[in-house]
Amino acid sequence: MRRVEHRTIAPTPLTDTHATEARRAMAEFLGLPPVELAARRAPLDEKVYQGDQVRQALQTLFRDKCAYCETQRSSPLHVDQHRPVANAGGGRARHPHHYAWLAYEWENLLLVCQACSGRKRNLFPLRGQRAPLLAPLARVRAQEAPQLLDPGYDRPERHLDFTIDGECHPRTKRGAATISMLELNRPPLVEERRNVYGYFAAKIDEARSLDGIVADLKEFDDDAVPFVGSQRILRYRLLSLVAERVGHFSFSFEDSAALIESVVGQATHADVKQALAALQRPEKGVGAAPTPAVAAPRPFTPPIKRIEIENFKAIDHVVIEMEAMRHESSTAAALMLLGENATGKSSVLEAVTLALVGSDVANKFVKARDFEPDRERGGHPGSYGPTRVTVEFWEGPAAELMIGKSGRFEGASEPRANVLAYGSRRYFMPGRRRRSRSGGPRGLFDPSWTLPHPDLWLRDLGADRFPEIARALAEILSLPPGSYLKRDEDRGVYIVDNELETPLSRHSDGYRSIFATAVDLLRGLMGGIDVLDAQGVVLIDEVETHLHPRWKMRVMTALRKALPRVQFIVTTHDPLCLRGMGKGEVQVMVRDPDNRIGLAQGLPDVSGMRIDQILTSEHFGMNSTLDPDFQELFDRYNALLRDSRLKPELAGEIDVLRREINSRQRLGRTEREQRMLEAIDKHLATRVATSPKREQQEEALDAQLDAIWNEAKAETA
Repeated sequence: MRRVEHRTIAPTPLTDTHATEARRAMAEFLGLPPVELAARRAPLDEKVYQGDQVRQALQTLFRDKCAYCETQRSSPLHVDQHRPVANAGGGRARHPHHYAWLAYEWENLLLVCQACSGRKRNLFPLRGQRAPLLAPLARVRAQEAPQLLDPGYDRPERHLDFTIDGECHPRTKRGAATISMLELNRPPLVEERRNVYGYFAAKIDEARSLDGIVADLKEFDDDAVPFVGSQRILRYRLLSLVAERVGHFSFSFEDSAALIESVVGQATHADVKQALAALQRPEKGVGAAPTPAVAAPRPFTPPIKRIEIENFKAIDHVVIEMEAMRHESSTAAALMLLGENATGKSSVLEAVTLALVGSDVANKFVKARDFEPDRERGGHPGSYGPTRVTVEFWEGPAAELMIGKSGRFEGASEPRANVLAYGSRRYFMPGRRRRSRSGGPRGLFDPSWTLPHPDLWLRDLGADRFPEIARALAEILSLPPGSYLKRDEDRGVYIVDNELETPLSRHSDGYRSIFATAVDLLRGLMGGIDVLDAQGVVLIDEVETHLHPRWKMRVMTALRKALPRVQFIVTTHDPLCLRGMGKGEVQVMVRDPDNRIGLAQGLPDVSGMRIDQILTSEHFGMNSTLDPDFQELFDRYNALLRDSRLKPELAGEIDVLRREINSRQRLGRTEREQRMLEAIDKHLATRVATSPKREQQEEALDAQLDAIWNEAKAETA
């Protein structure tokens, strides 16, 4: 960690009219009555700070390194806030709207790796009270005593120390708290630092002259050098130790770079080597800082990076790559699988679920033999190897599952992540109110499984937890402003919409099913932590089930906003559900000519595409969204256009079809539109038959359209 002050002017997206409106909306929300404020989440507009311009400014500022741990390559980097945007905590107390109003502040934004962000989450413990809502950042900093170091404000060298073996040691309570919260001694990070520090030590040790040592120490002062912040701390210790040996005056950390020549010039090689040896252990007294009063590090589930499935049911071999974070967002990446029936979408969900829950759990509720390749039920009649599923993560060991010769699942026995999985049928029995536990992954494999009644768990929630769940449910259910959830002992849970109170029991079956699924999700993921911190993997087959078209367009956005650190892997047959998915997050499963299952390649980005464009793109592969009978007219019309050059007698039938199609306003409303569309239709019809000459045909079409356009302009001149 190194101090990097935000001295540059804030990027334009943080100060333009859009940002001003976002700040106004935030201030207006935080001024709502306490009842409404407790029931809703703050209106956060990620577009203000997640765009390329802000990211590039932070990349320049932090030299493409994580602000906390200085890693460059081991974990993806994204824009994050030092003070969290909601549910700031650090003990039993949670503060739901701290520090939402600082979400767009330039000095609160950092470039952070996924590994640090996933551990920090919304943890932000203080000694003393928090600043009031809407307090300016300068006042917040002056009033609060946070335990987590701020790379943009604090001086890490006063709180942290490092040794050549790559370990980070605390100098103060704040240093100890920061190491604990971010797990700055996680094994991959320690190994990276050890390699870099080892190179640093070797260069100094092998230098043939004092001038060479001076040159090497200056070389390691470049901001672009890996772990330059911690290396500067090591260099300062080295120079201080050398200065002690030669009787040099003491100096500050800030002055150490300017005094390299002065200090080393008075030393001998032996002085430098003895000082270098002392860097193998922490400075005297360092590392003995009292344990900070912060909660123990919460379990961290790294996001999935790669899925490989071999000989699982009808799948021979499929590999799916995933990002750690969604592009231009702080939410975890997601995966949506499309494809015709019997292309293995549900099988992928099953394979991933079984691998993540571990062999012990998998063997308890399903039979491994049911997932082996079945030649008569779609398995490819080739050479079958062992059934194997491997799920790799962006950090830590992979989850691997095999089917052994005994016919049972083998591999890692313990769960690798918190997993919830749901099949295409998701409903609860209104009369059943006994079971209150989540079904975990069972719903994906057992079609008769019913969801627990949502009222049971919601009624039992403590008064300190219900508002948090109500805020998350409002996101998932896309409740409009002014609407929120309440509960009482007599009526249970009900929705307040502009003072109209409607119990859950009076809503439609579809609405109650969605509500029950949302509650089951929250119950299964939360444990003892808050919703925004919940991590895990949720798999849903046919996510569109029970949803109105308006909800289908919002479902993925709503789920990801409500549970931003959860990875969703879903299937769908509905193009409306692709809303909320980003670049690379949608995959299409297909069968090749040999009936092998695989992934379609070269898919376009779905964001920004209209629904009809999605349907006729490679994602759904439809030729048209027209009525089938009307499409037959078009098909015949195009076929005749293609043959008309060779068979002039077809002109009469073409004219009849043209009038029929035009009567439905499909070939233009004006003569100019009709002539232009007719030219385009002829081009498309001919292109199908003679694709090698496409370039010449397109040039001819351009010339024909230009002629029609110029003729029309001349007529109106």
